[in-house]
Amino acid sequence: MRVIVLIGILTWYAGPYVAQPLRCGGIYDISHDWIAVDIDVYHWQCDDLIRVDAAGETQWLPLLDSGLLSRYCVETGEGCIEIVGDVPGHAAWWTGLSAPGRLLNVSAARREFERRAGR
Repeated sequence: MRVIVLIGILTWYAGPYVAQPLRCGGIYDISHDWIAVDIDVYHWQCDDLIRVDAAGETQWLPLLDSGLLSRYCVETGEGCIEIVGDVPGHAAWWTGLSAPGRLLNVSAARREFERRAGR
């Protein structure tokens, strides 16, 4: 079964990553928004469209970067919850360093639907 939905913690990143290359091409700058996910663990693809639900809002972001996010978690009152996504600091819409959220890989869902439909 392919992973299409991730539920966990979203964080933001900046600092030393600004002006550095993104895994999927381009560099970290404020001219656009994106999300980073642990591509290698979840087998998602560069440029996938990700619906991100967090802090009462929905954002639609392209998957342009990757990191070892699944190796880390954020300690909460419910335990240490896995980090599932990272957005650039200028694009974070929640207050604080992190927020619980859900990622839906719309592109992966479409690929799975087309695979099952025999297309």
